[in-house]
Amino acid sequence: MGRVLHLVSSKGRGLYYKNEKVDQLFDLGRSTMDPAARKRIYADLARAMVEDATWMQFHAATLKERL
Repeated sequence: MGRVLHLVSSKGRGLYYKNEKVDQLFDLGRSTMDPAARKRIYADLARAMVEDATWMQFHAATLKERL
């Protein structure tokens, strides 16, 4: 979850995406020790990101592109 935090959270250094609810859910999920509560928090986080249409695009260069 740490890599996603840095890509999506406004505290990270990736997409420059800002959503206070998403940031709060990341913080809550990372600080909650109860596995059941953490699962609910991350489900809420995923739902908030889908509702906000948060997408990460990855690019993998082919060998031909590198030449």
